[in-house]
Amino acid sequence: MAASAAWALACGAADPAAGHGADSFGGDSLDATGADTAPGDAVPADIAALKIADGAGHLLIGAAPIEAQSGLSPWVSFAVPPGARALTVTTEAAGVGLALAQWQDGAGSLLIVPAWLAGPFAPWLCTSGCVQRQAARPSAQTSQVVAAAGSALPAGVWRLRAYGFEPSTAKPAAALAQLRVNAVYAADSGHGRLRVNLCLTGALGIDAKIAALHPRIQTAIKQLRDIYATAGIDVEVALRDVQAPQLLVEHDAGDAELSELFGSGRDLPMGINVFLVEQLYRTTPAGTQAIAGLAGGIPGPPLQVGGAQSGVAVSLALGPAEDDRLGVVIAHELAHFLGLFHTVEAAAPGAAPLEDQLDDTDTGDQWLMHWSPQADSTAFSAEQARRLRTSPWIEMTL
Repeated sequence: MAASAAWALACGAADPAAGHGADSFGGDSLDATGADTAPGDAVPADIAALKIADGAGHLLIGAAPIEAQSGLSPWVSFAVPPGARALTVTTEAAGVGLALAQWQDGAGSLLIVPAWLAGPFAPWLCTSGCVQRQAARPSAQTSQVVAAAGSALPAGVWRLRAYGFEPSTAKPAAALAQLRVNAVYAADSGHGRLRVNLCLTGALGIDAKIAALHPRIQTAIKQLRDIYATAGIDVEVALRDVQAPQLLVEHDAGDAELSELFGSGRDLPMGINVFLVEQLYRTTPAGTQAIAGLAGGIPGPPLQVGGAQSGVAVSLALGPAEDDRLGVVIAHELAHFLGLFHTVEAAAPGAAPLEDQLDDTDTGDQWLMHWSPQADSTAFSAEQARRLRTSPWIEMTL
């Protein structure tokens, strides 16, 4: 089927008379009726726009069916009013790996091109064909775009197609995906506030009452605050007791245990939930591998608690003679959740290191976002700090 016949979706209303197939990628700009539209045209009346209030934009688009053979949703269209500094799209469908197959901004520029699905890290990581990287996640995934400093994102009709796959096999999978959009409109004052719920699961016998006086926990909280203060962000930490389903949490393709853990925070006040557990691990052919921390996305779903990827998990376990990096690990995983990738990834044998897309970082381990941060890896670059402040989780202050 030709790309120009791909169906379109706006506000969750699909055209049942149209269809699409695995070969229906294309650069066409399609509105909700399937008609070609040029950037700058008036927004059609049947395409919903972000609702702007208190410096933020929000739109619940609705449900988009993802087809089994191709893993593709129909085209989804929405309007972005002028002035957005950053924008996220969150896709949710239980048990399915999720990413965006294609994304076009209001000026007609492609932010994500479909060719990335043939790339070396697909479908889990888009490193080429993405203006800004995206990382797939099971059950809930968020993709983000940030305007250049002093600029705004193009206003107008934005379009995208979601992609679904079976996490363990990476093959396309059918789903009914819910999509929502969040945008940041508030001017960057250089200062902001981040609310964090530090969730005590009972790991190592520590509850919220004990944590309030626990030297290790309090030292970690102070280090977390000190690190983020260098980015102009005041971190407010509230100690919360939660009934965790398990304290030894396995990280695998489907992340069922991680999602169950994050779900235990569904009744907490709005804030990023950081769960302290006894141990995180993954099982490999070589055996069990310990993990220091995991974020529910890069970025994680904005302004949501209790969802499948709504949170950060951090292990309290320490290896033999290992320096205590608890504060650094919490800060590192929170930065992932707010949208930062590693400054550099560990290189595979014979391959070049994979670096982030920011101009003011390098491969040194002074950066908090190095792939293996040490106890003294606490630095943010100026651009990293700016990007942190574009997260919907950050409340701008004077």
